[in-house]
Formats: sequence, C-alpha cells, structure tokens
Amino acid sequence: MRTNIEIEFKCKIDEKTYNRLIDAFNLRDAIFLQTNYYFDDEKLSLLSRRLVLRIRKKSDTYYKVTLKSQHHEETFEKHILLTKEQALDMLENGFNVNEFFDFDCFVKHRATLDNYRVSVVYENGKLFFDKCVYNDNVDYEIEYEALDYQKGLETFNNFLKAEKIPFMTSKKKSERAFGK
Repeated sequence: MRTNIEIEFKCKIDEKTYNRLIDAFNLRDAIFLQTNYYFDDEKLSLLSRRLVLRIRKKSDTYYKVTLKSQHHEETFEKHILLTKEQALDMLENGFNVNEFFDFDCFVKHRATLDNYRVSVVYENGKLFFDKCVYNDNVDYEIEYEALDYQKGLETFNNFLKAEKIPFMTSKKKSERAFGK
C-alpha cells in the first residue's frame, strides 16, 4: 500500500476557458480518460464521514483502489494497485473495505465520473485541466497540486490572476458524482 498527502487547489471554469487553456499550453493531444468508480454502503456512510473510496481506471489494464480522507487543507490517500479481474469483480459484486484498509464496511459501486484530464508541470507543482462527465452533466475545472499549502495557494491564485480567471468554488469530484 502506498500512502501520500495531497495538497490541491481547485477552480471551476467554463468550457471556453478550458479550451483556451488547453490550446495555450498546447495540450490538445495529451488529453486522456480516467474513470472514477465510487463506492459506499447503502447509507453513504463513507461520504458522510468525509471519506472517499474509489477505483480509478486509467487504461484497460491500470486499476487502483484509493481511500481518501480529508484533514484541514490536506487529503490523505492510500492506494493499492488492482488487477483488472479484481477491479471488475469489485465493480460487479462490491467488497468489504477491510480487504484493503483498516475498517469493516461492505460497499458497492454507487457512482461513476469520467474525467478527460491533461496535466502540465507548473512552477513547483502540477496543473490539471479536467473535463468531467457524470450523471448527464459536463463541467470543467482547474486543479493545482502543490507540496506546500501556502506556496501552492499563492501560485494558484497568481495563475488565476494572470489568466484572468475568476475564482469559482469547485466541489469534489466524488460529491458531484454522488449528486451532493
């Protein structure tokens, strides 16, 4: 199991801004699809505890189960790579979380979000431009991942200012997929 701390900043953008940024950074041919399959129990207990459990598919052979927990400005993530067979079985039949992580809860696949993503190294972090498709919705956002909260926040705000992008709050992908 791999664990990491994620510090990220998000801003909702419109389609025109998304396309402008993709073209400005010459990233049109680098866009790839990753699909997030979200899991929870019938009562959405994980979501109510600010936990996100997902399987991410990046290709026909790359699947990873991730448990995310939010603590202030940081998100803690635990990842385990899966075989395609494991992932497909979990999607179809559900699974007990304690097979991978430290608590007992039977979960099933509850929501899906397709993310057409592209990234670029930017200053001391990484910018992501996302087109998200879920529940008959399409939206767009910018994410900036940084190693340091204060420096990351400053860099992200400076990027938005330089690109003349007004800040708009963007919900977590899991919340959008679950309709929250």
